[in-house]
Amino acid sequence: MLLISIEDLTPDQLDTISTYLPQDMLVYHVTSPEEIVTIPYQDVQIWITYGEDVTEEWLEHMPNLLWIQLFQAGVEHLPLGKINNRSILLTNMKGIHSIPMTEYVLSMMFYSAGNLSNFEQLQKKRYWDEAAQFQELHRKSVTIFGAGTIGVDIARALKSLGLHVAGVNTSGVKKEPFDEMYQLNERFKPLAESDFVILLMPITDDTKCCIGYEELNIMKESSCLINIGRGPLIDDKALIDALEHKKIGQAILDVFVEEPLPNDHAYWYLPNVMVTPHVAAKSPMYLDRCIEQLADNIKAYVNNTTMKYVVNVQQGY
Repeated sequence: MLLISIEDLTPDQLDTISTYLPQDMLVYHVTSPEEIVTIPYQDVQIWITYGEDVTEEWLEHMPNLLWIQLFQAGVEHLPLGKINNRSILLTNMKGIHSIPMTEYVLSMMFYSAGNLSNFEQLQKKRYWDEAAQFQELHRKSVTIFGAGTIGVDIARALKSLGLHVAGVNTSGVKKEPFDEMYQLNERFKPLAESDFVILLMPITDDTKCCIGYEELNIMKESSCLINIGRGPLIDDKALIDALEHKKIGQAILDVFVEEPLPNDHAYWYLPNVMVTPHVAAKSPMYLDRCIEQLADNIKAYVNNTTMKYVVNVQQGY
């Protein structure tokens, strides 16, 4: 039996999912956690969900659960220990965000390098300033923390524009299209040379607060920090200090330790910060892309072949 607890699927999208399932498989679609109690949840073998409703309590109620397919990438909020102990297969949508996140990064880098906020202010003042500068991205240096599918796609796009792109990952093993790769504990060298730093890594014990006082102190005063990974990758106090004292040029932040970002948070008030409300991965094409990837995984599951984006629950990503 398959349980779908994705409330915003359309009837057509549900029909599309059904076409990939064995004909004898029962499918239940619920639109709220409360509805789960109305179905024979003890018979659920496959669970398709965003993940917020995956709790230890519900796992206890589903003794026959074999596979959880998330319709998002993040897994840090899940009871990974319980999932691991039960040997439940966990897959996510790690690569599904690549197009919107790549376009988000490109748009923000053009905005930053182009000094567009300054031109907006000049227009409001109706002031014709021929001394205003528009900077090129060409030949700028970028370091991307996280060299998975999305990091590779962003790197490829930036390389096509003539930028030098370094990567930081857990292994430090060189991979295309990065110009060089560093382990996390080697991050200081590329940070000191970068005009832009892009954070994509998941949260683990090693990556939490990987951008703190030391890292910010060695970055260029003109550098721009872009975080589209997870809020806790950054030490907020250290970043606020760096921005207030102009140790770096700008921060563009889409993810935060606390969301929604509190109204009194310093990020709202700092002139060299752009806040976006966790939208870098959002797209009107999101659910359709999820269903395409789900279809591939259902086929692989039924045929006992390799599935896409299996989460290593012990490592947490």
